[in-house]
Amino acid sequence: MAKLKARGRKEIFRVTKTKQRPDDRQISHERIQVALMTDNNFLKRRVIYWRPEANVGSQHDYGWKVTGKIKAGLTAEAALKIYLDAGYVLEDSSPAYFARQGNVIEGRSDRPLRTEAKATHEKEAKEKRRSADPKLATSYSDLEAEKKKRKARSHGYRIDDGPGFYVVNRTTHGATLAAELGPFDDFSRAEDAAQDRYNEFVSMSFTYLLPVAVIESRSRLAAEMEQGHVWWINGKHKGPPIDPRQTHFRNGF
Repeated sequence: MAKLKARGRKEIFRVTKTKQRPDDRQISHERIQVALMTDNNFLKRRVIYWRPEANVGSQHDYGWKVTGKIKAGLTAEAALKIYLDAGYVLEDSSPAYFARQGNVIEGRSDRPLRTEAKATHEKEAKEKRRSADPKLATSYSDLEAEKKKRKARSHGYRIDDGPGFYVVNRTTHGATLAAELGPFDDFSRAEDAAQDRYNEFVSMSFTYLLPVAVIESRSRLAAEMEQGHVWWINGKHKGPPIDPRQTHFRNGF
């Protein structure tokens, strides 16, 4: 769990979105908060609110987690706009970065928070640390596996490769598909994870990873082979609430 104000960092802005869960027997609604910090990291917090009949308390807070850095070249105002366009509501903003007058908010500077040169330097420094540490280099795959397990627990999906809803996105230059998250047991959780994934790619300009889709499939491999039922693509629902049994991932665009 990340500390919100670790190493003296401060919030540039914080946005929030509340989602009702009418089809969930245990969760009534959930609140997602995203904060951009002065160290250029995005932090995310998810809080779920239990229904009284669930008899497990009133809420569960997953805490703040680092989800990535702001894309090089983006201003604070541009980053905020991406989230507002995605349905988030501005909760708070730093007067050092934004000027607010009523419902109008404007960035105080047109300078990007993270330059291309700084992003390149950070990447090179990270690779240098990894190559210089034999332990880190040899255990990298194990660290990635553990990271995936933690992500599965935080997003509420299973670690197996069985049937369910998968969050699927393109990989390098759109050549292949990757079932990034899943399988989820219900569509609602998969939709939330897909929306977060989509927002992350857009905010960091990883457009080569788009589109993001929710596909119901019998296995992870089948989902990556475009076999299944596409329900959601880049924030848009595909088809009515009934099951149209759509097939062929590419034909959904």
